Amino acid sequence: MRQPAARSEPPRFASTLLIVSAFERERRLRATYDAFNARDIDAVLRQMTRDVDWPNAWEGGRVHGHEGVRTYWTRQSAAIDPTVTPVAFTTRSDGSIAVEVHQVVRDLDGTVLGEGRVLHVYVFRDDRVARNIVDDDPAQLAQWLPAVASTIGAKPPHRLPRWLGRLLAGEPATAMMTEVRGASNAKAKRELG
Repeated sequence: MRQPAARSEPPRFASTLLIVSAFERERRLRATYDAFNARDIDAVLRQMTRDVDWPNAWEGGRVHGHEGVRTYWTRQSAAIDPTVTPVAFTTRSDGSIAVEVHQVVRDLDGTVLGEGRVLHVYVFRDDRVARNIVDDDPAQLAQWLPAVASTIGAKPPHRLPRWLGRLLAGEPATAMMTEVRGASNAKAKRELG
């Protein structure tokens, strides 16, 4: 009986599975943000491993496991009202997913205490979130977008003069590309206690 030749590369369907997995993870993360914003902690925890490692971006440090996350969020919700809306998802080569979010933090009376962009990076184990990392020093889009393009093998984005960017995309988009940075955890810790 003839043996099949050994393959030096994975079967073609492996890349398809990775794409499906990335889309499924993005779908789950979107639902998780919706659940967080609705304060449905149980729905969020179902998307995490039992030993999840999570940042305590509000007070500093990290919390561990479902009960650690639940206790942190319960304490946080008694003092402030954060809302996070995903803006962009990037699947990294290591399988983690970086999510740029628009974050608005209000006091319990509805007054805006802080607003900005934050980068959340999710590390998965068995299709559940095992770790979340919040970027403390978010770079401008114009700085990190070329690196992302290079990582995924895409052409680098075109650079345009600022005046042409304003003409084609408007001032807000031009400012986002050239000036705006994400929110820093240090600022949130300093201003929110």
